Amino acid sequence: MGKWGLFLLGLVGVPWSVAAQDSLAVDIVHYREEGQPPLRCRLVRLLEDRVEVRILNASGRGYSSQTRAIPRSEIDFIDFYESEELQNLLKTADREDLETLKRIWTDRHRLLMESISDQGTVGLVYARLLLLHHETEFQLEEALDVFQAIETLDWKESRRLEARRGRFEVMLAQGQDEAVLAEARQIYEESPGGNPELLVMAQQVLADLAFSQLRELVEENPRWDLDDRVRPQRQELYHRTLDLYLQGYLLHGDFREGASAGLLGALRVYQHAGERELARQCAEDLLQFYPDSLAAVEAGSFLEAFPTDTP
Repeated sequence: MGKWGLFLLGLVGVPWSVAAQDSLAVDIVHYREEGQPPLRCRLVRLLEDRVEVRILNASGRGYSSQTRAIPRSEIDFIDFYESEELQNLLKTADREDLETLKRIWTDRHRLLMESISDQGTVGLVYARLLLLHHETEFQLEEALDVFQAIETLDWKESRRLEARRGRFEVMLAQGQDEAVLAEARQIYEESPGGNPELLVMAQQVLADLAFSQLRELVEENPRWDLDDRVRPQRQELYHRTLDLYLQGYLLHGDFREGASAGLLGALRVYQHAGERELARQCAEDLLQFYPDSLAAVEAGSFLEAFPTDTP
């Protein structure tokens, strides 16, 4: 049996770690039957056919010692408790938080398939930090495992898509360029008219690869503009990279995450090419149209350092 077959078997009958949680934390079970009030409780076990809970006392200061089993067929969804500390951690996590995130992910990844659960976000933050700060091949493998788990099991499509892109980025870091290129091209060729978010993701992976090739070509040929053999290669790579980065912004601007990431990619290409005015325009578009995006942070830093007397 493969790794994910074993992982799925492991979801059945695994106890929920109450001890690791705040004793006053409250999960809320919502029933399918109309009019039946939600149940305030604490999860004990998630099973294939039922969930086991402890009921919150009337005082609201603790839980009953008795465990109640609720059939899955009666449950619409569960609001899983998320502490304010965890929410803040996910917003500010850095290298020193890797061990904490690993413990949370290990304890709670079984919730990936549970509707309304936000555990995939924990995994995405953890895997991205591993990718960003990895010092060993083992850490890259761990990031790959986490991304694959989310891509395969998470109930939320947007996180599955983000996990696929993360998996591609890890594979690129491992030197699996050809495998990533083949899969991204397949997605790119099969997506028109289908899933625009998947298409934009594939375009950006291809753009990342093209940009890597562009940087390598220029590094090996610093005087490319004077070389009749190299100049056409550089120009083709330059325009192809920009086209791939900007297609999401130009054609699927409502997909905010993909469009803003593409604009940021174009900004970096213009910076690399010394086209500072075009880079400035990209940065201004990012701040105007996607001010709340992660890409806007880098765009703001770029504009702060941009000379005010530049025409």
